[in-house]
Amino acid sequence: MYIKGQIHELMEQHVRRGSKSARREELKKLLRFAEWLAQTRPGVSAIDNIGRRHVYEFYEHLVLEGRSETTIYKYYLAISKLWAAMDRRGSPPEPN
Repeated sequence: MYIKGQIHELMEQHVRRGSKSARREELKKLLRFAEWLAQTRPGVSAIDNIGRRHVYEFYEHLVLEGRSETTIYKYYLAISKLWAAMDRRGSPPEPN
């Protein structure tokens, strides 16, 4: 999947800072987000296509799965780092 490769490449610098387990967990969360995008939004084939709406819908998906608020917040932190690495203006939407 092309989007996963882009995430790996973009987050390579990020994965060199912080504790090993935390970095790996954040990368796994971003890859799960990419998998969800690939399964539910076939038009999103590159990270440039990820928008605020996709992030909102992903949070809704996590809520429907029964994920805790803490887990959803951890996804938000990971997506925030991806957002910053993509040089997007502002910050990604926060979970409700």
